[in-house]
Amino acid sequence: MMEKRVRQWAAVFLILSAVLLTGVHAGTAWAQSGRYSAVIRDRAELLTEAEERKLLTEMEAVAAYGNAALVTENSSHYDSAQEAAEEIYRSLFDRESGTLFLIDMWHREIYIYSRGSVLKVVGRGYARSITDNVYRYATDKQYYRCASEAFSQILTLLEGGRISQPMKRIGNALLAFAISMLICFRFMKRTAESVRPDRDTWPSRIVKYKIKDWKEEPGITEKIYSPQSSGSGGSGGGGGGGGGGGGGGHGF
Repeated sequence: MMEKRVRQWAAVFLILSAVLLTGVHAGTAWAQSGRYSAVIRDRAELLTEAEERKLLTEMEAVAAYGNAALVTENSSHYDSAQEAAEEIYRSLFDRESGTLFLIDMWHREIYIYSRGSVLKVVGRGYARSITDNVYRYATDKQYYRCASEAFSQILTLLEGGRISQPMKRIGNALLAFAISMLICFRFMKRTAESVRPDRDTWPSRIVKYKIKDWKEEPGITEKIYSPQSSGSGGSGGGGGGGGGGGGGGHGF
């Protein structure tokens, strides 16, 4: 009888252990680093337990500057990866300073969202550059490496270092080319206008020419009409919005 009860309790213990382990892996892992926290919430179950432990250790260095979170999602609840990152960040850290790296499997996008003092360093431009640098790992299903590289580059910026920004350099080169083409066009236009006869003298020149070669023919009347010049102008405006956080992302 005693042996039978021991076996029953052992079976219950094994079942509960399996349930708890499953819950830990699909749930949230936390690590405290001073006043800030490092958090992994792997709802899409993209990481192994070993990868979570390793990544959490790496994220603790980022948590020395602000809260750090890795979140994976595979839900249609959010309209965009940006909306998901913002709402999840608020649910984890409210308005505290920090950064969140999201792997959104539903929208197929990775996104970095930051707030507070971290946003001043890892701004929208850097968020886009980092996601540009690491999105290929997500495309290749190397999710741990994708997140690890992202937090490594975030840490580099927080420590005062620099990161590679190839897409930004390409964009700057294209912008410089477009500006140079615009300058050349305007220069050519002004040069052409400088050798063109004055618009106000056109009617008098035409009249002189006509009078010189005038041959009166019955039944033919010729009129020359010079309309008054008119001009119009327009104006445009721009606006911007600000908030407590911001970021950028890249599809994969």
